[in-house]
Amino acid sequence: MHILVLKELAPRPTLLDTCNNMIGSIEVNGPCSMSDAVASFLAHLIRRQQQENTRSAKDGAERVLTWLFRTWAPSESASGVCMRLC
Repeated sequence: MHILVLKELAPRPTLLDTCNNMIGSIEVNGPCSMSDAVASFLAHLIRRQQQENTRSAKDGAERVLTWLFRTWAPSESASGVCMRLC
């Protein structure tokens, strides 16, 4: 998915809708664990949202941070990634 968004391999309106929907529902449909790939992808989505729609960017960033704080707890696992049940 990151490559599709990064290289704009789908129509721009479709990408924007998909990015906004992913960020908007991250608390419910977000990734099960935190990783470098997830962090990179979410950072790219937030930057994309800031470029396209600055009004919704703050809300999107807050949603991603809320998901991050609920999902990732480095003290709970030896590898630094805390898995939660999906």
